[in-house]
Amino acid sequence: MTINHKHLITISCITVIITLFSRDIFLPSLPNIALSLSATQSIIMSSITACLIGDGISQFIFGFISDVYGRKKIFLIGLIIIIIGNTITCFASTGFVFLLSRFITGLGTGTSPVLTRAIARDIYTDNALTKTISYFSMMAAISPAIAPIIGGYLQYYFGWKANFIFLILTTLSCLLLLQYYLPETFIPSDNKKLNFFELLCRYKKILLDKQLIGYALLSAVAFSFSISYFMFSPFLFQTVLHLNSSQNGMLYSFIAAGFFIGSYFVTKTVSKLDENDILVIGVALCFLSSLLFLLFHLMHYLNAFSITFSMVICVIGCGLVTPIANKKALHPFSDTAGQAAATLGIIRMLGVFITGLFVSHFLIQNGLQIALLFGLLSIAYIVIYLILLKL
Repeated sequence: MTINHKHLITISCITVIITLFSRDIFLPSLPNIALSLSATQSIIMSSITACLIGDGISQFIFGFISDVYGRKKIFLIGLIIIIIGNTITCFASTGFVFLLSRFITGLGTGTSPVLTRAIARDIYTDNALTKTISYFSMMAAISPAIAPIIGGYLQYYFGWKANFIFLILTTLSCLLLLQYYLPETFIPSDNKKLNFFELLCRYKKILLDKQLIGYALLSAVAFSFSISYFMFSPFLFQTVLHLNSSQNGMLYSFIAAGFFIGSYFVTKTVSKLDENDILVIGVALCFLSSLLFLLFHLMHYLNAFSITFSMVICVIGCGLVTPIANKKALHPFSDTAGQAAATLGIIRMLGVFITGLFVSHFLIQNGLQIALLFGLLSIAYIVIYLILLKL
């Protein structure tokens, strides 16, 4: 069967957006969820980390399984898990059940990044692979642009549970789309069987690849910038600056636009500029962002504009770094693209998990705290990049 690549990538992009909705749509509702469930701010913020832990675990498992059974079946299983997780969230009555439901949802959402990257690696190489991953990054930026706006209005008019009813319906629609229109891009050999020992051996080989580990860490730091912001910003905007949930949701569209701009720049310049030069620009913009947060703090200028403007600069940099780092991490692997993409995803989630633990236990309520957090992440960026240059 001949595969229409544009058709395939379009379906993959739609799936990326829909699955990421489960992570982004309820962000403006976090303060209200804490009140409704009589849970602490720390516990509710940890729900994002719980989702990412599930995400990382599922990438480890499903990346390998997709190299054995193909991509499509695993994709469909992931969407079913997302529906189950969001259904449990609708009936959550305690902080613990809410955390558990977000973990289950994460087990499903983890299939999207690992399988879309694996699909891209199945059909593309070199600059075409970089461009395709950049498209996925652009689609990943659309979710935080649209989802929190929708979530903010659903929260404002119907309450926080409406978010998860919406997620169930959209994920079900996506499930039907994939069932009838997604072709299989990887046909495993007939004698290829699931073997746990083989799984460990292959992951060991992948984990010894310095290029994959280095660029995966760079991608993890980029991811940590945005996820940490999404963790602390709802409480900062609504509790400290007294914005309502819909206003809070609207502000996230600027952040998503910044990431989109960075990723789009990569698609237009990857064949003209050296990829390392683009990485340097991205790292520099993230460091500049931390300096802007510090400057605005010293000026006693903490408001929605100063926070959003500084963060937009940061996510433009992240948008430059992410697709190139992901591509460089995956490029050496063709026969085990699923497992390589899973390893990349696990490292990204581990980085975010460590950052999330810090953010959830230290209430961030001023520009100095943001500047310190982003300054540390920028230093990690620079150190990892300098090490990569020596490999």
